[in-house]
Amino acid sequence: MKRRLLALLRSRRLAATLILAFGAWAALGTIVPQATRDPAASAHWIARAGAVGAVAAALGLDHAFSSPILLGIALALFASTSACAFERTRPLVRAVRVGVGLGPAHVALIGSAVFHWSLALLFVIVGLGQLTRSEGLMGVVVGSSRLDTRESYGLVSEGPWHSATFTGLTIAVTDIELDHMRGGVNVGAAPLVEVYDGPELIERQLVYPNHPLRYRSLMIHSNAYGLAAVLVTPDGSRTELLFDYSDDDGLARALGSLEIEGEAGPISVDMVIPLDPAEGGYRRALPAEPRIEYSITRPDGSTSSGVAREGEYLAEAGDAPVRVERITYYARLSVVDDWSVTPMYVLFASATLGCTVALLVPRRAPRRSRSEGGDGSHDD
Repeated sequence: MKRRLLALLRSRRLAATLILAFGAWAALGTIVPQATRDPAASAHWIARAGAVGAVAAALGLDHAFSSPILLGIALALFASTSACAFERTRPLVRAVRVGVGLGPAHVALIGSAVFHWSLALLFVIVGLGQLTRSEGLMGVVVGSSRLDTRESYGLVSEGPWHSATFTGLTIAVTDIELDHMRGGVNVGAAPLVEVYDGPELIERQLVYPNHPLRYRSLMIHSNAYGLAAVLVTPDGSRTELLFDYSDDDGLARALGSLEIEGEAGPISVDMVIPLDPAEGGYRRALPAEPRIEYSITRPDGSTSSGVAREGEYLAEAGDAPVRVERITYYARLSVVDDWSVTPMYVLFASATLGCTVALLVPRRAPRRSRSEGGDGSHDD
């Protein structure tokens, strides 16, 4: 039974099947919006996809990279890779024990063993990384900053072994380029991100697709951008309100309502920022003359509306006036804390080196022998 199991695990056909299944599942996971990144977008896609969406949700494709199906495939592939690594290591151990010199055939086996062991360890590192990593979306107003703590994230996912304190570093956005050019190519919006340890600046970089800011286990990616308003409430405190673009009606809508405490009870303020028109729609940029259009709902149910620009008050708030200090941009950052990224690159490199040696070094070497015959000696 044990030999049959090992023979099955060492099967090239099984390994190829598992690799194809792993790749196919990962490819499907890039097509289906992931609930771990944007639950609303994922739910919307599933609803619109009808029967296909229902099947995708039932299979767990909306959280493809943490689903039991992918974990099962990965575990089987790890077992198969480990069995193959043992198979290639045993002849090397025997050669060392009997004192046989390592020839080209053994070097090829070493390369193959390094390749398989690197892949096996890669599964271990990735698994541990998933248990200890965190990933969250953080909205940072240009000219402002947020601490890397759980409270700073609108959406965050954590592995069961992740530190509950996060890093505590300060993440600031000091500027943003909406059309950043890289090698003659427009890569889109690129916020200028700074990372501080207390008052000390430790990293500073423009962040755009495929160009995250890296600091130790942190990777900061640019996810999206929108508009923001910095408001001063009656008690003198500042409130940052984020607005996301809505191309359908040419508005940037606030993510939630502003709740302020008036003399008669809580007052709710809903806000939008009208966008400038452009050919075929609206400009995803700060309007030439930015203004906030607001509607207020009072404790008695009465409503009113108005317009406020920078430096002006939401006059209709009455006994609870709110001043618009500035209207600007915000950057939505994806902050990943994952120590396993560097070991993964190292293992990828060692696997590539091992595979290169296994493929290029010949497994057989010519032998030359000398024999004595009646008519003299000759070489074979």
